[in-house]
Amino acid sequence: PTPALIGIVVDITGVGVAGARITLEGATATDATDADGRFDLGPWPGLDLHLPDSIEAKVHCALAGFTVLDVECPGYDADDVWQPMRIVGAPTGTLEVRVLSADGAPLTGEFVQIHVAHEEPWRASERDALGFSLRAQRATTGEDGVARFAGAPAGPFLDVETFDARFNW
Repeated sequence: PTPALIGIVVDITGVGVAGARITLEGATATDATDADGRFDLGPWPGLDLHLPDSIEAKVHCALAGFTVLDVECPGYDADDVWQPMRIVGAPTGTLEVRVLSADGAPLTGEFVQIHVAHEEPWRASERDALGFSLRAQRATTGEDGVARFAGAPAGPFLDVETFDARFNW
């Protein structure tokens, strides 16, 4: 049979998110998540469920004020039971990070990077040659010492790093 792409969209607490629009790149099928966050894109010829990384890159989730943090690809678990795709996200907001000197003065031109913190170590493929997260957002502090990140995921799960202004990204 032709594989179907089914799944669920949840927030960071595991609660289903209703109304998210799910699309699969290169396909005309779309679906909106139901009240429990579930979606079903139906059978899709050519979808190879044995190559989950290729699926992750092709699935898109859109909902105003919501950002995707992680996409867990469908597959079989340790008990050989099929698990649907799981998309985890969070509400978004604007994050302001203030960088101050030891005496409390604002530091201008400091590099700040934020990225979602994961319990598991970063895979090498998610870091560049210098060790920076490829999924990170980056900003530079202004004269007030503040770096602003619009659309940052809300919640206590961000890593914030600062770098000396003499360092190049």
